[in-house]
Amino acid sequence: MDVSQICSELVAIRSENPPGLTAEVIEYIRSYLEGLGIRSEIVSKKKGYDNLLTHGTNDSGLLFCGHVDVVPALSRSWRHDPFSGTIEDGKVWGRGSTDMKGGCASILSACREVIDEEYELPADLAQPWRVPLLWADYALARAQTEGAPQRGIDEAVS
Repeated sequence: MDVSQICSELVAIRSENPPGLTAEVIEYIRSYLEGLGIRSEIVSKKKGYDNLLTHGTNDSGLLFCGHVDVVPALSRSWRHDPFSGTIEDGKVWGRGSTDMKGGCASILSACREVIDEEYELPADLAQPWRVPLLWADYALARAQTEGAPQRGIDEAVS
């Protein structure tokens, strides 16, 4: 699946903020990664406000991240429905196609390329439900999954 198709499918999954519910789009990403053989986990502080993390097999310290919530859109002001994910003339139309679902699609496409070339994924991935909480969520998730709260906090602030 190419990056435009991934982006289109992400755009079609509504995740407007407010209210910022991301469970459906995070599940799409989790399933996509699972299809590549990349283990991931969903971490939630509150039902429906999900984050997704992977843990690479190396200790590179590299993190790819992108958020999946989008600002509201009024459909009357759009050339195409803002949640259609229409692909036209090589462009994906819709809310989040450039911020940040397009970026997330690029990360997922790059993961596929790395795996298809039989390389090890050189990074962890984080798909938080909103950007300001990324580092706090990352630290919390590391603490929850690795039992290493100080390491997670140190990584979050360094």
